[in-house]
Amino acid sequence: MRYKLNETKEIRIPDEDIQRLMSTMKLDQDEAVQLWLEDEGYLINEEQEALCRKAKENKVKTRGERKAPIVLKNKKEKVVKDNPTKEMVISEIAKILPAFATNIKIENKAKLITFNIGDDEFKLDLVQKRKKKGE
Repeated sequence: MRYKLNETKEIRIPDEDIQRLMSTMKLDQDEAVQLWLEDEGYLINEEQEALCRKAKENKVKTRGERKAPIVLKNKKEKVVKDNPTKEMVISEIAKILPAFATNIKIENKAKLITFNIGDDEFKLDLVQKRKKKGE
């Protein structure tokens, strides 16, 4: 639909927008055209402008603005439980490795060993499986 504004400017209004306004807000075609022009900034609606001024005076927040900054909760430190069995297994493997490996490092005393054999680098990660419930 084409609409002449002030006899000098011609505006193209999508028919779908007019039909949507007419059906959702139960307006006739003239009211829907006027509402579309006001929404798009071609016409000024004094009532809407007064409401916007009042909202600004009362500091009403609009899209994307927060009333207060977000405060992140402090994360608890991860508590690592001692596992003497795993520590013993890692230390025993570390004792065996010098026979054929170099650059042996215990990265985690109950979990991880890294070492080299020739030019190749290896990482040994010890994982203990959980017991099934009811056992």
